Amino acid sequence: EFINSRNYCRIWRSINYNIYSFLQKALGNWGNSDRKRSGSPKATTESQDKFLRVNSLHDWWLIGQQLNSGRRKQVSVSTMKRRLRAAGLTGRVEARKLLLRCQNKTKRLAWAMKHCHWITEE
Repeated sequence: EFINSRNYCRIWRSINYNIYSFLQKALGNWGNSDRKRSGSPKATTESQDKFLRVNSLHDWWLIGQQLNSGRRKQVSVSTMKRRLRAAGLTGRVEARKLLLRCQNKTKRLAWAMKHCHWITEE
């Protein structure tokens, strides 16, 4: 099969690019991790993120709006959610209901025994 100069250059370019990208990945110079952030700057600094994380760990029952009210610079609740999620703090609902204490069980049993003679019309 005859390879003309145009195809030869195209093949040679792709081989060179593949070798270049392999070497850059191996050296750790590949990607955009060291590139300057494009677009608008971050709404919070690293120290503010740390302050938010520490406050969230200390007062774990507070919601995002309450955490935001104590700050000088207000940021959106979605930004706070992203920062907390990046720090490994995610809001959760308990998987199961807490077990009843003995006192609750006896009260429920007493109520059931008192009302066991009720009929559906009442």
